[in-house]
Amino acid sequence: MIGAGTAGGVIAKELTDDKCTSVLVLEAGTNMTNQLSNPSVVNALTLATDNKFSFNILSKIEQVIGRQLRLPDGNPSMPAQIIALNAVRFIQEDFCPYSMDDSDLEC
Repeated sequence: MIGAGTAGGVIAKELTDDKCTSVLVLEAGTNMTNQLSNPSVVNALTLATDNKFSFNILSKIEQVIGRQLRLPDGNPSMPAQIIALNAVRFIQEDFCPYSMDDSDLEC
């Protein structure tokens, strides 16, 4: 499957509902394996946010820590779906205990 945009992610999820099916989703972007392979979370976060694809916003000086926080976000010139791609598998049964009215869920 090429591209995991809105439709691609849904199709990949539907295909993997069959346990006998494997799906490989290819997405456009730069291979940053070397930069993101550091086992240190702090170093990996620094490398992931200090590159040409990141748009770093600094907060106001935080009184508790006495410095600014860097808030990484996607580069505004890049499509948002590429920068902020998140894969979420929704399992309806997980939400049944929290439902106020079970009639809206098939539990």
